[in-house]
Amino acid sequence: MTIGARRHRVLLQRAVDTINDTSGAAIRTWTDIGSWHCEIRPASTREVLADGGVRADADIRLIGRRNTTVESMRAADRAVSVDGATFYNIAGLPEFSNDNKFVTLRARTGMNDGS
Repeated sequence: MTIGARRHRVLLQRAVDTINDTSGAAIRTWTDIGSWHCEIRPASTREVLADGGVRADADIRLIGRRNTTVESMRAADRAVSVDGATFYNIAGLPEFSNDNKFVTLRARTGMNDGS
């Protein structure tokens, strides 16, 4: 992985449900749990075919240095580009490289309601 590859900065977010005092309805908001410099790489057709379609819903891979915030990510979480234009819905658990220095998050592009 080259230095320029991890040029993308994303905000890692988790859904938080709160109750509205007046109506009693649940309101879902997103809170930032950290930021991360990563490489954004599209998933290849070969990967999708090799997985037998199991991970066909993931069209993007976010690859970067390992840290505790990224390790705690789960499928209901999301990453957002710093400019707020692109949302990446996490599609599974983090996958670690053989030397445990890097972590890969498989994701889908688009909005996520946190469910």
